[in-house]
Amino acid sequence: GILDLRAEPVIFKVPEAKDRYYVFQLVSQTTDNFNYIGTRLTGKGAGVYAVTSPNFKGKLPEGVVQIKAPSEFVCVAGRTAVNGQDSADIKDAVAFQAQYEIGSLSKYFPDFKPETVQLINFPAYSQATISTPEFFTTLNFLLPYIVLANEDAAMLKKYEEIGVNNSGKFTYLDEHPDMKEAFEAGIKKGMAQIDSLTSGPIGTPKNGWSLWPVQDAYFGSNFKLRTQIAKIAIYANWPIEAYYPSVSVDGESKQLTGTNSYFVTFPADALPPAKFFWSLTMYDNATRLMVHNELDRYSIGDRTKGLTYNSDGS
Repeated sequence: GILDLRAEPVIFKVPEAKDRYYVFQLVSQTTDNFNYIGTRLTGKGAGVYAVTSPNFKGKLPEGVVQIKAPSEFVCVAGRTAVNGQDSADIKDAVAFQAQYEIGSLSKYFPDFKPETVQLINFPAYSQATISTPEFFTTLNFLLPYIVLANEDAAMLKKYEEIGVNNSGKFTYLDEHPDMKEAFEAGIKKGMAQIDSLTSGPIGTPKNGWSLWPVQDAYFGSNFKLRTQIAKIAIYANWPIEAYYPSVSVDGESKQLTGTNSYFVTFPADALPPAKFFWSLTMYDNATRLMVHNELDRYSIGDRTKGLTYNSDGS
């Protein structure tokens, strides 16, 4: 979902989790994760949380935990773990999910009066505009709704000279039509640079696998890494929440294809050291989406029924 926090905070009410893993990932307009509500970070107990705008100055009701967002608009991705194909657990998971509640602060606390805000007439968007000067119209339109991290603000300041700012409008090319060709050439060069960054593995290669860095909560001023992840795996979690080793070649460094069979072996004492669960998921290399298949199976992991082990426990 997308939260609009301009008028008032948004309340999340979550039930007691007991042994179930769940998470609500909170993502700012720059696609950076800024916080989580879930088993790992906020614990297994029931709770009430308020996601607030960066400009919120009000007082929250007693017992409500504030999570301050850096942007007026926030993306939320919710996940609830299910114990494999166990039909009883699926039923329990659905019942657990039914206890989630998300709504405006004034819905739960009618004494709170929301701010009056104007409806926003968002500019038309299409994927194609990313690689045209129209991108800067969208960028400037959205910048007034976020308080940028210091490293982001410093980077964008370098582009003020060509009209990038938080005025809500992009007028530079109207005022400098002679620069349109240079803009288009610069964008083309920039997109080629992004493509080259994402044509190979991300992070440290090890035994054919790519291991993303785990140096900090997200990736901060490591703009190269942020670009790579935004291009191939946007909305990836913090490494502490979910870690994603990836592989696209076999043990002989040949590209994985759907015409071969592959074996991945975990020694008995070296299963993935995940606190909640681990899985192997197959993605289509072109679309970056999961692969449709006759088994209707999209991952294999510690919750998969019927796994067989070798005599040595591997």
